[in-house]
Amino acid sequence: MVEKQPLRLGAFSLHALVGLGGMGEVWRATHRDGIDSVAIKLLSGDRGNDERFAESFRREVRAVSKLLHSTIINVIDYGHVSEQEAANSNGRLAEGSQWLAMEYADS
Repeated sequence: MVEKQPLRLGAFSLHALVGLGGMGEVWRATHRDGIDSVAIKLLSGDRGNDERFAESFRREVRAVSKLLHSTIINVIDYGHVSEQEAANSNGRLAEGSQWLAMEYADS
């Protein structure tokens, strides 16, 4: 699903939802400094504020960010949805949800 108006999340603009999974969503995004083809993995719904899932997500971020290899996606940034970002998203983003920004791998 392509957003008519990109959602703002930190330094990123979320343009299109490209995948759904057990823990959340993956969005195609761009960085405000012009980096194209960024993927944002976002914990969604109740999981976004569930401490068990948030801790699992933080472990994933720490593990993936330590891996450096030409065949492994690089982590760019991570954070959580702010109160303002949630309010500006018309219900698409849940305040406090964790997110991870990484290189976008087009399949």
